[in-house]
Amino acid sequence: MSKKNLKKFSCCLFFISLCSGIFAAPITKFNFYGLKKTDQSYLQHTLEGFLQQEDTPETLHNIETILQAEGIFEEILIQPEEIPQTGQTQINITLKEKITFIPVPFAAVSNGKFMGGAIVMNMNAFGNKTMLMSGAMFSSTETMALFAISKQPETKNSLGYSLFTGFSRQKIRLANLRDEDFLELNHIGAKISVALQKKLSDSTMVSLGIGGSGGYVKQFEDKTSLTANLSGELNHGKNDWNGWFLNIRALKLSGEVHYDFFKNTPFQKAKGEIIFQHPLTQRLRLCSSLSQSMANNASIIEWSGENSVGITILPTDFKSPNISGATAGLELALKKFNFGLISLYGNYQAVYAKDTDEDFKFCQGAACGTRLYLSKIAFPAFALGVSRNFTTGDFFWSVSLGASF
Repeated sequence: MSKKNLKKFSCCLFFISLCSGIFAAPITKFNFYGLKKTDQSYLQHTLEGFLQQEDTPETLHNIETILQAEGIFEEILIQPEEIPQTGQTQINITLKEKITFIPVPFAAVSNGKFMGGAIVMNMNAFGNKTMLMSGAMFSSTETMALFAISKQPETKNSLGYSLFTGFSRQKIRLANLRDEDFLELNHIGAKISVALQKKLSDSTMVSLGIGGSGGYVKQFEDKTSLTANLSGELNHGKNDWNGWFLNIRALKLSGEVHYDFFKNTPFQKAKGEIIFQHPLTQRLRLCSSLSQSMANNASIIEWSGENSVGITILPTDFKSPNISGATAGLELALKKFNFGLISLYGNYQAVYAKDTDEDFKFCQGAACGTRLYLSKIAFPAFALGVSRNFTTGDFFWSVSLGASF
C-alpha cells in the first residue's frame, strides 16, 4: 500500500470512529430473555442507571460487568437493536442462569475424629438475588447451627438488609505464632445481628447494624458475657470483567462498638482492607491485598486470625487482637471447561501481629495453589493451596470456599 493510500485509509478509519461516537443512540429499554428464576423487574432496577446512556462499546462492556458481578448467570449475550422510527436503542439480553439452590451435605473422618452436617444455600431466593443460608455441623469438639439472609440494594433509592443468627458449642485451642499451645477454652455462644445497607453511588455503599451476643467460657473468672453492639461499614470499589476474570478494586472499612453488661465495660473492633486486581493479559492478572484487624479491650473470643487479613502462612489456631497482612502475586487462567474455569496462583505474604507474649512479630512467606470458579453453579471459588512461613519454617495446606455474609 502506498503512503498516499495508507493516508486515505487512516482518514477513513478516523471518520468511521468519529461517526460511531456521533451516531451512538441513547438506550431507552432493556429486554431480557431466558430467565426462569430471576425476576425481570430486579434486573430492570439493577441496570436503570444505563438508561439514556449511548450504546457505545464501553457502555455495553459496563453492562456485562454488572451482570457478571451478580454471580448468578452462566452465559450472557448482549445485543443492541435500533428501535425503528425513533433513532433510539433497546438492549436485548439473553441470559442462562446458574444453579442457585445448593444443598451441601458433608461427612469426614480425620485422625479418628468424625465431622458431619449439611448446609442449604439459595443465592437467588425470591428471584432478586436474596441470599439465604441455613445449616448445622457437628463433631467431637464442635456443634454449630446458623441462619443468614442478605439482600443488597438494587438502586440508590432502595435499601438492602442482612440478618445473621448462630449458635455454637466449641472446644477451642489457641496457639502462638509457632503453633505452640497457649490456651484451651470450652465456649458456648449465641449471636444475632441485623443491618441496613444503602448505595451512595454506583461505587459506594454503606451499612449500619445492631446486634447482640451471649457466651459462657468455663475457664475464666468472668465466664459469662452478654453484649450489645453497633456496627458500621463502608465499601467503595469497581469491578471489571475481561472475559476470564472479574477483577476487583475495592476499599472496605468497618467498625464495631460493643458493651458487655456483665463486665460493665465497652470494647471496640475495627478492620480495613484494600483489594487490587489488575489484568496483565486476558488470562494473567496481578492480585494484591492489604488488611488490618484490631480489637481493643476485647476478650480472646473476639480476637482475629489469619483469615481476617487474607493470608495463609499462620497456624489455624493463632488469634491476635492486632494483626496486619499483605499479599501480592499472580493468577493465571489455565483453561475454561463447561463446568467452570481452573486457574493457578502464587503470591508472597507478609504479616505483622501481636503474639501471645504481647510482643509484635513479623512473618513472611509464600503460597501457591489452584482455584476453581464454577460456571454452572452460583457458588464462589474453591481453592486448594500450600503455604510456607519462611520465618518459622512451617508448612500449611488449606482448602477454602469464598462464601461470606
